[in-house]
Amino acid sequence: MPMNQPAFTTVIHQLRQLQAELIARLRQTQGDADALSHKQEIETAIRCLEFCAKHQITPTMQVRRLPEIEATLGEFRLLWDYETENRASWQEARVAGQPLRAVPGDLLLSQ
Repeated sequence: MPMNQPAFTTVIHQLRQLQAELIARLRQTQGDADALSHKQEIETAIRCLEFCAKHQITPTMQVRRLPEIEATLGEFRLLWDYETENRASWQEARVAGQPLRAVPGDLLLSQ
């Protein structure tokens, strides 16, 4: 995997070991709220790291939240402008044949 693509393999492995230890502890001490809470945090961390690795999300990316638009309904549309101001030449971006749309509050990630 290229250097700029996160893998987190070692950390996820360590978190899974800790998760297994917590599961064993919970089996022995039913009702241990601290162990259950810790296990749930570990599971969330694993899912977050796996998500970032799958989608190549790095901590150096910029995150922008699309603004809320007052008193109106609608969607943001992502367009490819072909480096022209002629709007007739613009095409709506598509993913898997579907137009790429976003709503206020959605996040945009960029390199």
